[in-house]
Amino acid sequence: MSTPTVPGRPAEAAGYVLVAVLRARPGRAGQVLTRLHELASVSLAGPGCLQYRLHREEDDASTFALYEEWQDEAAWRRHDSEAQVVELLAALAPDLAEPIAVQRLLPI
Repeated sequence: MSTPTVPGRPAEAAGYVLVAVLRARPGRAGQVLTRLHELASVSLAGPGCLQYRLHREEDDASTFALYEEWQDEAAWRRHDSEAQVVELLAALAPDLAEPIAVQRLLPI
């Protein structure tokens, strides 16, 4: 069975897809969520960003996931090195219980 795709867009055109999981320190979930909304706004406004979606763990309000889809790896790397993104990630770090876990997803 093949994976459903957007009409008119082949699966191999899915771009560069990442999922990042973040866990807030106790009592810091609100601050993390605020920063993630800022990061989403910056990301969605950037060139090459196709999707940037925020999610929260159903049973753990301190765990968040980001689904990012970029035109290609180069677009994501440009985004990830922009000063505003670097600053937001640095400001976010003290509120995290552990390093951000990032996984690259490939279309199948």
